[in-house]
Amino acid sequence: MKAIKKVAVIIAGLGWLGLTGCTPPGEAALLRGEKLLEKGDIPAALEQFNRATELLDGEKRAWNFLALAYHRSGSAETARQYYYRSLELDEDYFVAHFNLGNLHLENEEYPEAEKRFEICANLAPEDARVGLKIGKAQLGSGQLRAAEASFRNALLLAPKMSEALNGLGLVEMQRERPEEALDWFKQASGENDDYSPAVLNQAVIAHEAKNLELAKAKYRRFLFLDPASSLTNRIDRLIGAIDEELRRKEEAPELEEPGGEESTEPETTVAVTGESPEETPSEPHPEESVDPEPISTPPGEPVETVEVSDPPVVVAEESGAPGETPEEPAESGTNLPEETVTAPPAEPSVIEPVKPPDQNPVIAENNGEEGNDVEQPTIEEPGTTDQPLPRRVLPREPGVPYAYLSPVLPASGDRIGAIEVHRQGNQSFRAGRTMEAILFFRKAVTLDATFFEGHFNLGLSALKSGYGDVAAEAYEWALAIRPDHRHARYNFALSLERGRHFTEAAAELRTVLQAHPDDLEAHFVLANLAAKKLGDADTARTHYRRVLELNPNHPQAMEIRYWLSVDDLQ
Repeated sequence: MKAIKKVAVIIAGLGWLGLTGCTPPGEAALLRGEKLLEKGDIPAALEQFNRATELLDGEKRAWNFLALAYHRSGSAETARQYYYRSLELDEDYFVAHFNLGNLHLENEEYPEAEKRFEICANLAPEDARVGLKIGKAQLGSGQLRAAEASFRNALLLAPKMSEALNGLGLVEMQRERPEEALDWFKQASGENDDYSPAVLNQAVIAHEAKNLELAKAKYRRFLFLDPASSLTNRIDRLIGAIDEELRRKEEAPELEEPGGEESTEPETTVAVTGESPEETPSEPHPEESVDPEPISTPPGEPVETVEVSDPPVVVAEESGAPGETPEEPAESGTNLPEETVTAPPAEPSVIEPVKPPDQNPVIAENNGEEGNDVEQPTIEEPGTTDQPLPRRVLPREPGVPYAYLSPVLPASGDRIGAIEVHRQGNQSFRAGRTMEAILFFRKAVTLDATFFEGHFNLGLSALKSGYGDVAAEAYEWALAIRPDHRHARYNFALSLERGRHFTEAAAELRTVLQAHPDDLEAHFVLANLAAKKLGDADTARTHYRRVLELNPNHPQAMEIRYWLSVDDLQ
C-alpha cells in the first residue's frame, strides 16, 4: 500500500512539474525575441517583443527588450519611448537607464547621456563601464578635465580597460598634446597592438608628424584588426597617398624647393581610388508598391508612388573592436539576461569618416507591368583620376555560403485582409518608418503567402533597413510566385551581396542578364562584385566594357575607363 501511495505521489509530482514547466506565452515570446535579437533578425524579434508587451504589459524586461530592438534598428524615438515605459514600471531599473544613456550618447545628446549614466553610477557604483560612459559624454561636450577624471575612475575599477586608456588619449589630443596622447594610445592598444581604435589613433598621430612609414604600418594593422570598419575605404586611400608620397620622394628628390617641402597632410576629401568604380549604384530597382488590381483599386485609378529617404550616415568610427565582449549586465534572479546595446556609441576620433554619396531611389508603382522606365539611382560625381596606378582587382574576399529556401507555395490565403495590411505598410514606408513597414508586410504575407507585392515590398523594406538575409528570404518567395520578374531577381542579388553571399549574388545577376542583356545596373553591379569581392578581373573587364557600350556617358564612365586602361597594361 505504501508503495502504491509513493508511486501516486511521484506521478502527481511529475504532473505538477509538467504544468509548471510550460512556459507562459508572454515569457515564451520574450525568450524567442531574445534569441532572434542575438541572431540579428531584428524584424522577427520586434514581432515577438510586441507580443510579449501585449501579454506582459507590466513587465519591465519586455519593454526594455522592445526598446532595445528598436534601438538597434535605428528607430531612436520609438526606442526612447519604450525605455521610458520600462522605467515607469521600475525607476531604479539599471539596464534601462544604461541603454537609454547609450541612446543619448549615440545621438550626441551629451548632457542627457551624462545625467543618465550618473543615475547608473548611483545604482551600480562598482561598474567600471559606467565611469567610462560618463567620460565619453563629458568628452563629447568638451569637459576635458571632468572626462579625464571619469576615465581615471573607470581605470581604478578596471586597470586594463582599453577604452578608458584610449579615452585619456583623446582628451590629450583635444588639448593638443600629441606626445602624451600617443603614450595613452600605446597603453590602450596593449602589448600585442590589438585594440583597433588606439592603433588607428597612433596612425593618425604618426601621419600628422609626417612619419609616413610608421603611419602606413599602423593603418595596415588597423585594417587587419578591423577589416569591416566603416573607415576601410578611407584608410585604403590614405595608404595609397602615403605610398605615392614616398615614391615621389624616392624618384625626384631634386625637385623639392629649398625651404618649401611639399605637404604630406592626411587627405580629408573623397578621392577616386582607381581600383574599380564606386559601388554606389547598387540600389534596389525601382518597383511597384501598389495594392494589386482588381481587388485593391478600381480600374483606372492612379497608382501611388513610394519614395525612399536617405539611409543613415555613419558619423564617426565606433570605439568597439570586433570580438569585444558585448556589454550585457545580467539581472539577478532571472533566467533572461538583460542586454545593453552591443554596438558602442560613436567615439570622437581624429579622422573624419567618408560620407557615402546621396542615394535616393524611387520605387515606382507600376501594377506589376514589366518594361516601365526605371529611374536611375543618384550616383556620386566622378572626381580626379590623378592617383597612383591601382591594383588590378582586390583580393578575393571570403563570402558566406547561402542556403536557398526554394519555397513551395501553399494555397492562396486571405488576399483581401493581406491587401488591407499591405496598405498600412505602404503608408509606413512612405513616412520613412521602414521597421514598422516590415512588420505590416510580414503580416500581409502571413495572411496570404502567395501575395507577390507583399513579399516584394517586405524585401525592399528589409534592404532599406540593412537586413540583407531577411530581404533575400522575402525575394525568394517573390520569385517563387513570379520567377521571371526582373526587378525581384535584381533585388534578390543585392540582398545576397549585402549578406556577403557574393558567389550567389553574381549568379543571380547573370540570370538577370540572360533574360535582359541590356540591364545597365546589373552589368555594373556584377563588374563591381567581380573586381572588389570575387577577385575576377576577366569578368569585371567584360561587364565594365558592356556598361560603357550601353551608356558611354555613365556617371562612373571616367573611373571605368581608367580602371580598364590600367588593367590593359597589366
